Amino acid sequence: MESPKYAFIDSLRGIAIMLILLVHTEQYFFENKIYTFLENGQLGVQLFYLVSAFTLMLSCKSRETEKFFIEKFFIRRFFRIAPLYYLVTIYYAFERYLGFDLTKVSDNLHQLPLIKLITGLLFVNGLYPTTINSFVPGGWSIATEMIFYLTLPFLFKRVRNIRHSVYLFAIALLLSVLFSYITKLSFFNRGGFPMFNFLNQFPMFCLGILAYFIVYDGFSNFRNTEYLLIALLFLGGCYLPLPYYFPYSLFFVFLLVGLTKSAPLFIVNRFTKLIGNLSFSIYLIHFAVLYWVNTVLDFKYIVFSNEFVHWLFYILFYIGVLAISSTISFFSYNLIEKSGKTFGKKIINSLDILVTNRK
Repeated sequence: MESPKYAFIDSLRGIAIMLILLVHTEQYFFENKIYTFLENGQLGVQLFYLVSAFTLMLSCKSRETEKFFIEKFFIRRFFRIAPLYYLVTIYYAFERYLGFDLTKVSDNLHQLPLIKLITGLLFVNGLYPTTINSFVPGGWSIATEMIFYLTLPFLFKRVRNIRHSVYLFAIALLLSVLFSYITKLSFFNRGGFPMFNFLNQFPMFCLGILAYFIVYDGFSNFRNTEYLLIALLFLGGCYLPLPYYFPYSLFFVFLLVGLTKSAPLFIVNRFTKLIGNLSFSIYLIHFAVLYWVNTVLDFKYIVFSNEFVHWLFYILFYIGVLAISSTISFFSYNLIEKSGKTFGKKIINSLDILVTNRK
């Protein structure tokens, strides 16, 4: 049985990737200035995590009785992520280390950081400070997502109602706070590891699980102790080094829950759903688009006459990067992502046939 399909899920993914593009395009135009709204575009990653956890809980619930539930879950997730990720890994190997002249590849092979490459291909680059975000741009978020995939079947079997999800969120926040002290040590405090590591991001996934139970379980199972725990979590937010995104995460939770009841057109529409469908491809591809656009235009030498012109050029640049990335992603989504999911389904069908033949 397939999980319920909400139109707003794709729209939220579309909003998430458009937020991420804000912070990455801003770095090319406002090098010496900080605009909080643009910088907070990085919160799009946390929105992705929230939506991912919510959607996967739906999927697990609809499939929990099928045979080889865990094996099939991992097959689906691997072939959803790996095919395109491996392809862009090859691209970034040439862009960053090998050059695009095939006649000189053998001469440049010594520049290829094999440890970073291998850990990235195995999706374990997120476990170590010097590899977490060092080969594929933005690869830290993919590694974090894959670690969450490893935990979800275990969590799904044990977190069965809203009360459980509140305690899970509290534990995740506690682990995040405790690990934040460890990442202050010089060995860990590099490569963006304090921000990018899984334990720092884990509470956002747990909020996605909490949002799922708010929608499907409601607050009927809540006790006074759970309300007290939530109050203490907010109090802790005033004094403890909680993740940067914590104050914003509640907005994402209420937004998601609210959209299950009513979906306003300015949020859920054909455009945001289209961008959401292409969001994974856009995420991996837009870094290359930024590289080539900047190579052609070389923004360092552009002088803007005033602030208005500066912002106008930035907006046009943002729209252009989104348009180019989306166009390329349309083909990568249809040719690579869909093919990967289809191949995963074939493996799953082979498992089912194998079980049937053994009977």
